Amino acid sequence: MYMENRQIRVENIRFSYHKDNEVIRGLNLAVPHGKITALLGPNGCGKSTLFHLMTGQLKPSTGRVLLDGVPIDKIKRRDFARQVAVVYQHNTAPDDITVRKLVSFGRTPYQPLFSYGQKAEDSRMVDHALAITDTAELADCAISELSGGQRQRVWLAMALAQSAKILLLDEITTFLDIHYQLEILHLIRRLNNEHGITVLMILHDINQALEFSDASIVMGNGTILANGPTREIITESLLNRAFQVNAHMAESGGSRYCVFKYRGG
Repeated sequence: MYMENRQIRVENIRFSYHKDNEVIRGLNLAVPHGKITALLGPNGCGKSTLFHLMTGQLKPSTGRVLLDGVPIDKIKRRDFARQVAVVYQHNTAPDDITVRKLVSFGRTPYQPLFSYGQKAEDSRMVDHALAITDTAELADCAISELSGGQRQRVWLAMALAQSAKILLLDEITTFLDIHYQLEILHLIRRLNNEHGITVLMILHDINQALEFSDASIVMGNGTILANGPTREIITESLLNRAFQVNAHMAESGGSRYCVFKYRGG
């Protein structure tokens, strides 16, 4: 049913929370296969709504979200979870659950209903996910004992245990200090480089998007303002229009970055 080059596409979707308040206005896009894509835009532009439409948490008023050409509302959730893993900004788990137990939940889509225990393949994938995210030494720790950065690595490990080829990340660096933000972003880049995982992540930091993403989707007022290679589309004029600020692009050591000034008035 699924091809190897798995891709999520959005075709002419619209969505309203209330009758006279259209939040998503006829969007079309494809998440580039095998790349890291940043979803950017000011608060209230529709990023989170689009994200929840793409994960199937919301259903569009019109249009379709497709996985390999199949509408996601026609795909069983267990089958969808084998293809697409999702990590949210806010994740909850019982304080006393161990890291290994939490990561093992990533194997749920592969286990028959009413089954007990894990197969050898499940245990192997859990160990693999712990190793990739450098959380193996935390396996027997309770989740409540971990720092914010460690917790996000564990949630990433649970997503990786799903063996999905598409990873959707909802602001997972928010509330982390800069050290842990960069640690998580370097891990995401490594997952992409070494394991070919397609990544779509909501980010607020434009400079982090410039550093860590291959492509970007910039939204404004429920529409797409720009969509393409990050270093090509992130310009001063686009940022000024999207965020209502004065942006200045600069370059240092071969890297581009942006400085913002408040546009008063």
